[in-house]
Amino acid sequence: MVNLKKLEDTLHLKKYLWLLEKFVAKEVVVEDFEKLFLKIRSDDQYWLQSRFDQRIGKVLDTFFLDVDAYTPPALFEEGKGDINEESLRLTASRALDTLQAILQQFKDEL
Repeated sequence: MVNLKKLEDTLHLKKYLWLLEKFVAKEVVVEDFEKLFLKIRSDDQYWLQSRFDQRIGKVLDTFFLDVDAYTPPALFEEGKGDINEESLRLTASRALDTLQAILQQFKDEL
């Protein structure tokens, strides 16, 4: 029997995985990634209502804070708590790896 909650999480997570994959592969510039990620999140009632599995929610919430802390090169100051493009791509890659691992666990359990 299919676990409906895990299936819903998988479906709602797909848009973030796709965007993260494009960003990590440098197919999307950081400014466009930031705008699109924030737009998708602001419209995502599933996420905003904390309906994701706790593990997924933690990864997405943590990554959201990184996106929010991203500072364009012209304004970036080392040591001020800002995140530059290189750091954001690194945290995006880690988030992507973690989310893919969680989804693989879901598939194994389905």
